[in-house]
Amino acid sequence: MRKLFLGLPGALILLLAPAAHAVPTVDFGLGVPYGSTGSISYGGGTSALVGSNIVVGNTTGLLTPVNNGTTRLVNGGKLNFMTGARTNTGPTYTFGPAPPRLLAS
Repeated sequence: MRKLFLGLPGALILLLAPAAHAVPTVDFGLGVPYGSTGSISYGGGTSALVGSNIVVGNTTGLLTPVNNGTTRLVNGGKLNFMTGARTNTGPTYTFGPAPPRLLAS
C-alpha cells in the first residue's frame, strides 16, 4: 500500500483552492415567437455594447436562490441595456460593468 504525502505546501493548496461556484443567471426569452424588434449595437474600439427595445417574452431563473428553473411570462416587456467600455483587444469581446441604473425593462 502506498501512502500519499502532500506536505505543508500541498495541504495549503488543497485548503486554499477556490471552490467552483455556479453564477445565478436570469435567462430572457427573446425572439420568435415574441417578436424580433430591437437592436444590439457596438461602435468599435472601447465603446460600450448597447441594447435597445429588445422584446422579452419570458424570464427564467437559472441557479437562483429563489424560483430556480421557474419561467415567468412577460407581457409587453422590452429590454434596454448598456455595458461599460470594451476591456480587451482579443477575439472574444469582454465589456466592463454598466454605469449605474442603465438596466431597465
